[in-house]
Amino acid sequence: MSSGPSPALRARRGVWSALPLAERVQWSQGADNVEVWLLLPPGTAKHELSVEVTATRLRVNLGWAGRVLDGPLTRSVKASEAVWREVVRLHILLPKAERHYWRSLFEGGAQKSHLEVLQEALAADEPHQAYDQLDPEAQALVDDLRERQWLAANTAFYCNIPGGTTCQNCAGGNCTSADSRWLNPSLCQLPTSLGGTLNNVCSDPFLAPAFAPMLYRTSLTASVTDSQSGNETVAVVGSVTAMIVAGPSLVVTVQTSCPWMIWSSATNPATQTDSNALLAASYQTVYDGGTVDLVAPMKLQPSLAATPSYYTCMTFSVPLAVPAACPPFGQLYVRVTLNNVNRVFARQ
Repeated sequence: MSSGPSPALRARRGVWSALPLAERVQWSQGADNVEVWLLLPPGTAKHELSVEVTATRLRVNLGWAGRVLDGPLTRSVKASEAVWREVVRLHILLPKAERHYWRSLFEGGAQKSHLEVLQEALAADEPHQAYDQLDPEAQALVDDLRERQWLAANTAFYCNIPGGTTCQNCAGGNCTSADSRWLNPSLCQLPTSLGGTLNNVCSDPFLAPAFAPMLYRTSLTASVTDSQSGNETVAVVGSVTAMIVAGPSLVVTVQTSCPWMIWSSATNPATQTDSNALLAASYQTVYDGGTVDLVAPMKLQPSLAATPSYYTCMTFSVPLAVPAACPPFGQLYVRVTLNNVNRVFARQ
C-alpha cells in the first residue's frame, strides 16, 4: 500500500504551488525587526520545515517541495536572535542589525511604496527620531507623507477639488446625489482611517493587532467616447476601496470624483437591486479547498429603491461563507462593473 500523500492533500498542495510567490509571502517591519509570513499548504507538519537565517540571507525549505523561499536580504540582520514558529503560516522574526526601514525584503525584490513604508513607521510602537536626525532617505519619506496628508485634507469629499476650488455640481441644488456626495455613511462605507465609520476592518490574524489591515484601494476607470470624433479613451473617474470586515464580509466602496456620477435604479424591484452595478469576486482562504466565486448586484436601500438617483458613492457588502471572523486569504480578486457612469454638469 502506498504511503504517499492522499489525493486530497495532493490537491491542496497543487493549489498552494500554483499561487504566485507574492501571494504566499508577506512581510512587515518596525524600526528593530522584520517579520515574514509564508502561507503554508494545509496539512504541513513542523518536521517538514527547515528555516535557515544568516546575517544576509533567508532560506526556507519544505520537505516535499524543496526550497520555497530563498534570497539575499536587503540589509543585514542579527541571525543568532532570529526566531520562527509555524501556525497556518510560517512566522519568522528577523531582528535588524541597524535601525533602517527597508523598501524590499530581498535585494532586487518587489519594493514597497514610500507610503507603505511610512505607514509601517507610524504604526510602530517605538520612539521616533527627530526629523533633523533622520538620514536623507528617511527625510524624503517624511516629506512625502506630509504632502500626502495635505492632499488628503484638501480632497476630503466629492465637492473639494485640488487647488482650492469647489466642484460645480455642488453649487446650488440642481445636482444632488443620493449619498449626499460621499457624506452618507450608510451608503458610502469607509474605514475610520479614510474618514469613514467602519472600525471593524480585519487585520491578518497572524500579524500584530491593527497592523496590515485587509484594505485595498485602486483607481476607478471608465471608457469615454468623444461625441465629435468618436474616439474612445480611458479616464480615471474615482476610486475603489475593498476591505474585509469582521464577520467576515467583503465590503467594496466605489467613489466617483467631480464631475462624474453613477446613475442607479432598481432593475429588479422585488429584490431592490440594480444589476447595472455589479460586484464580481474570486477568493480563497486557508479554509477553502479551491477558489470561491461570487457575483452580487448593487443592493439599494429600501427608502431609495423606488427612486432612480445619481450616486457619487455606493457600497457593495457580501457575507463570506468562511468559519472565521477574519480569515487569512491566499488570494482575493475583486472586479466592479458600472454601466451608467456619467459626466454630469450642474445647470446654472
